[in-house]
Amino acid sequence: MNYLAHFCLSGQDEEIIIGNYIGDSLKGISMHSFPKKIQNGIQLHRFIDDFTDHHQEFISSKKIFSKTFDKYSGALTDIFFDHFLAKHFNNFYAGDLQNFANACYKIVKNHFEILPQRAKDFFGYMQENNILFNYSNTKTIEKVLVGMTYRIQHVVNLQDAFPSFMSNYNCIENHFLAFYPNIQNACNDFLTNKK
Repeated sequence: MNYLAHFCLSGQDEEIIIGNYIGDSLKGISMHSFPKKIQNGIQLHRFIDDFTDHHQEFISSKKIFSKTFDKYSGALTDIFFDHFLAKHFNNFYAGDLQNFANACYKIVKNHFEILPQRAKDFFGYMQENNILFNYSNTKTIEKVLVGMTYRIQHVVNLQDAFPSFMSNYNCIENHFLAFYPNIQNACNDFLTNKK
């Protein structure tokens, strides 16, 4: 799952939200250098990634891209699943997606000083482009793929996955809709056990 899902699955505690946000940004930084609840958020991030990678609905979507995009097929599917989460936000959560996105941006700002540099750098891009809300737009998804291609130094042109995404749109959407209630329940159990 990508950024929107990680925020959505974090519950209400700001420190857990921050830990989940920085989960991929800790190269060279021990998670034990953070307060306990932020550590719990980092662990939640890893739990989400592991649960997702082993779920049959995710694997089935990933197979659509694995032949052409190999090790990047999982990252592509993460982004496509975030698109469907944004599209179906009100099926899973009360309230407005833009209001939720604004609340997430505010939480990150409130804890900005403790973020690893990579998380600080991405936050500027995320807020400026209102990524959490704009994931609902397929044009934004295409732009995100171009950005990812740039970040991996054109090892593979990830934007070339966009036509396959669109041609398999309904299939991937169905995989997501079958998957997401499972990960919601799993994360709720994880957070309950951390209390």
